[in-house]
Amino acid sequence: MTIDDRVKISVLKELEYSNRMIAQYIGVAHGTIDREIKRGMVTKMSKQSNNGKVYCYYKEYYDPYTAQERYEKSRSNCGRTPIYQSSPEIINLLDDLMLGEFDFKDHDKFESLDSQKCSPYAALKIAESLVNDDVKLPASERSIYNWIDKGLLRTRITGSSADFLP
Repeated sequence: MTIDDRVKISVLKELEYSNRMIAQYIGVAHGTIDREIKRGMVTKMSKQSNNGKVYCYYKEYYDPYTAQERYEKSRSNCGRTPIYQSSPEIINLLDDLMLGEFDFKDHDKFESLDSQKCSPYAALKIAESLVNDDVKLPASERSIYNWIDKGLLRTRITGSSADFLP
């Protein structure tokens, strides 16, 4: 639903059209209009003074701009959080492995290895053995290549696939 549709709903509600009539006019299901109106409902308070007393009146009405704002906020929360956002330490670990900055001497499994550059595949396999089970890792090395292309890693690919530069 667009902001134009929401403005039409507002105007039609002011003219006291039913939700079914509005739905028919816009070309959507009446349930869509019901949910849309709930999304955009705001309460306005007005005050009136009489003989030194202040009376407050509350009126609910549909505001298309509030509805649009709530829709956009809700929409921004859709989908799962990418691994690189939910586990930023993975980015650093993979970068260190691919750039040859990881110190293998601190880990018993890899103490025979020197600090050397790893391919994304090798970095992923080493990371799988280093991190806990509760830490999320990318599904494949293709994800790491995508992260490199997006500029999420310090690693850059130049020339052949064996060249990983900081």
